[in-house]
Amino acid sequence: MDTIDDAMLGARMRELRKEAGLSCADVAQKTGFKRKQILKYEKGINRVSAIQLFAIARAVGAPVASYFEDLG
Repeated sequence: MDTIDDAMLGARMRELRKEAGLSCADVAQKTGFKRKQILKYEKGINRVSAIQLFAIARAVGAPVASYFEDLG
């Protein structure tokens, strides 16, 4: 089984955010997270929890499942 690492998920988060036309600041404002925290998630520095991913997905307007498509 292939594994998904934090950097892969973060890259997908960045991709979906950009497709939605949102900046990190936009997502931070919608979720209540700090902009720097969003950047750390996207770079794979910090691991995103399920509830945090759910909040980010809602802010971006993408289903949670879309964060895992084509990742392994």
